[in-house]
Amino acid sequence: MQLSEVVVALNRLAPLRLAASWDNVGLLVEPSAPHPPVKSMLLTNDFTTSVWREAERKCVNLIYCYHPVIFSPLKKLTAANEKQGLIVRAIENRVAIYCPHTAMDVVENGVNDWLIGGLGKGRTKPVQLTTENEAEGFGRHLLLDEPVESIDAMIGRVKSHLGLPHVQVARCSKPGPVRSVAVCAGSGGRVLESVEADVLVTGEMSHHEILAAVERGSHVIVCGHSNTERGFLHALKPRLEGLFDDSSIEVFVSEVDADPLVTA
Repeated sequence: MQLSEVVVALNRLAPLRLAASWDNVGLLVEPSAPHPPVKSMLLTNDFTTSVWREAERKCVNLIYCYHPVIFSPLKKLTAANEKQGLIVRAIENRVAIYCPHTAMDVVENGVNDWLIGGLGKGRTKPVQLTTENEAEGFGRHLLLDEPVESIDAMIGRVKSHLGLPHVQVARCSKPGPVRSVAVCAGSGGRVLESVEADVLVTGEMSHHEILAAVERGSHVIVCGHSNTERGFLHALKPRLEGLFDDSSIEVFVSEVDADPLVTA
């Protein structure tokens, strides 16, 4: 399958028009034409040296990297900078890099729908609508069909869904069961700053944002930025395999991509 055809298909999956105005999304690294056919792709949350070595071992033609590999404007591409050097190596090896970021956050059945989907059944809506489609927007708010008995039980659900042994928790003084949850993958401070929910789940929030949420009466569960995003790639893999079924593109999820922070 040609790179241009793959890009069109990926754009349909998460239209780039949905991305935040400040974001940098889409095909960010393109080798010179004529492009080799795309026969395999590697899904990753971040583009690191370990991920690049894995891409080399797997001989992939395309890296689907959730976070933009180019965000701030670049004035040069040199080996002196590790990130720039990785981009150069991708170009030299004729490997394209596609980054969806906030387009995949906003779209229906994207990252935030996956994140809220493991916390219970109920009525879900975006925290911040960004289009006329009521299913598209930043964050997700869930009104549970069946209340969860306690904040500790909800903490257990979050850890199980994300496959984490530990999370950070700020507890408010409000007792009783959990009836509503709001989530925002990645950095959720601004998206969740005025939402009304018993529990807020995100990757990271500032000290003062957490204090303000607790004062409003919400428990806060902080999981680590990329820990709220990475698991989505495993849900995305079969969707992409179905999307490219006729072309037999092999889809891998990175085995080395990981959050940089660990509990010591």
